[in-house]
Amino acid sequence: SLPRLFSVRHGGSGRWMWELYSRLNHASVSVAAGGTTGDAAFDASHELDTRRIPLTFSNWGLLHRTSPREYLRAFQLLRGQALGLKPDTIHCAKALPEGLLGFALSKTHGVPYLCFAHGEELTLALTTRELRLLTRRVLHGAERLIANSASTRRMLIDDWGVVPSRIVVMHPGVDAARFVPAAPDPKVRAELGWDKRRVVLTVGALQK
Repeated sequence: SLPRLFSVRHGGSGRWMWELYSRLNHASVSVAAGGTTGDAAFDASHELDTRRIPLTFSNWGLLHRTSPREYLRAFQLLRGQALGLKPDTIHCAKALPEGLLGFALSKTHGVPYLCFAHGEELTLALTTRELRLLTRRVLHGAERLIANSASTRRMLIDDWGVVPSRIVVMHPGVDAARFVPAAPDPKVRAELGWDKRRVVLTVGALQK
């Protein structure tokens, strides 16, 4: 698995990657993740093979003055790990920058890769010609694409021309053993004016 962000922080794609891969057979999974504050303590708390490498880029494209050096450094480290681990496949947390590295490894070492798609990074990639070309190359080179919703799946088809049969929808789930609904509190519901209505709360980040 190749995620730039991997757990440590609550929420986000990094947490989703952790919740997914921590549930797989640890003997068959190795994670190459970007470094972040607190990662050493977190990695010491579990048994999943996690290797931290520099995955912070000044720009997701290749034309920025520092990007080629940053991509080359990450690629060389990943190539060294790939040669030692001999993976059957590489799972990339998103198209850029992880997917571009997976694409390069597939070309140089013949290792197939799949790529997760979240939605907002696909919209961002449409803002410049360079990011659009790189993202398209990654999406069309992947063996499979994992979309986090039907909306993201539609985006892959309509905006990026991906063949529907190559897309799998995997909705982010919740740990039902950890998040257990509390019993309804009539007093609180009355104070909020909910009465007997069914109320649905959604929580998300506020972003452009």
